[in-house]
Amino acid sequence: MQPWRRRTLTICAAQFLTSLGFTIVMPFLPLFMQELASSLPLDITLWIGLVLGAQGFTMMLVSPIWGMVGDRFGRRLMILRATLIGGLVMTSMAFVTSVEQLFVLRLAQGFTTGVVSASSSYISSDVPSGSRGQALGWVSTARLTGFAAGPLVGGIVSDLLGYRASFWLNGGFMIASGLLVLCLLPEQRAANPVKGLRTPFVRLFNLMRRPNVSSLYAFVFLVHLAVTFVTPFASLYVTQLNRSLGPFEVPVATAAGTVFGFHAVTGALGALTLGPLTDRFGGIRVLLACAVVSALLFVPQGFTTHLWQQVLLYGAVGFAIGGIYPAVGALLAAVSVDGQQGAVFGLENSIRAAARTVAPALSAAVAWQLGLSAVYVATAMVFALLAAAAMVRRRYDHVIQA
Repeated sequence: MQPWRRRTLTICAAQFLTSLGFTIVMPFLPLFMQELASSLPLDITLWIGLVLGAQGFTMMLVSPIWGMVGDRFGRRLMILRATLIGGLVMTSMAFVTSVEQLFVLRLAQGFTTGVVSASSSYISSDVPSGSRGQALGWVSTARLTGFAAGPLVGGIVSDLLGYRASFWLNGGFMIASGLLVLCLLPEQRAANPVKGLRTPFVRLFNLMRRPNVSSLYAFVFLVHLAVTFVTPFASLYVTQLNRSLGPFEVPVATAAGTVFGFHAVTGALGALTLGPLTDRFGGIRVLLACAVVSALLFVPQGFTTHLWQQVLLYGAVGFAIGGIYPAVGALLAAVSVDGQQGAVFGLENSIRAAARTVAPALSAAVAWQLGLSAVYVATAMVFALLAAAAMVRRRYDHVIQA
């Protein structure tokens, strides 16, 4: 086996453990928040938007800095920082007694985590250009497989042991991921690391001035705005559908875990199937097709009346979303240069975090004013906007090539 494949598999294992731990908690965080006290008279839907957006806000601020530190001092170091320190922060959430305390720890989580961007930076500079789509597809598959197992495990654990136990598992899996990287993944530094702070900022600014690069970051924002838009209230919507089962109603966390888990399973299959297609047909074509399918599949989800309908539709859209991640990752890797991969993917993580900050607040406002069903329709509209942006970029590329 080629060395880069072994290193990619190590990152895949680390991503699986991290994603497994992360999704043991995240789908059920709104349900956990309903059990916490609060000294501020805010509606629970607004608190959900604030708490889920807190991590993205702080991550948005620090991700470019972490990326440049990785370029200078080593990218494995950034993976270790995100997993080991992030795991300790997640474990501490098991002890919160109020929504305000959870909000503060979510802010701290954003300062410390960022496994996806650190791993993408490592792979971008380690994998041959003709195999990056395949490698990023593997990593996306590993991450989405963890997303599949996490909600199922988290739902069962939450119903049997309570929501606090899931935070212990989350932190434990993240720390295990860090130890795996520490033991098996060699350090990797840029061949010509950029020194100082001003120079990489100038280079990054010059990179952003290229029209094709700025459009890629627009894709990143729209992708994660769409994906995150429905997340804060999906478990609450599933709770409503679960009641329609009557005497066959299952524990609420288990029902939510089943929906999220199946969605992640199909997402992993989508990443594994569609990821290699980016090397063959180009990331723009794959991104455009997946965005169109996602937009079409999200509309009916807001009008389902039974849990099985939601499981099937959310699972189907998962396959399409699974193809989006490696497509965008391959497009970013193509514009990265040696010594600047960390900065490129650090900025990508910052923009992704900005989307995750905005999305909960927007979806909370939509849910508050128009109801939960409207959140799914709004998500479809964001995916439609992503498809339109990809189509414009594809036409622009044809003009340039002509």
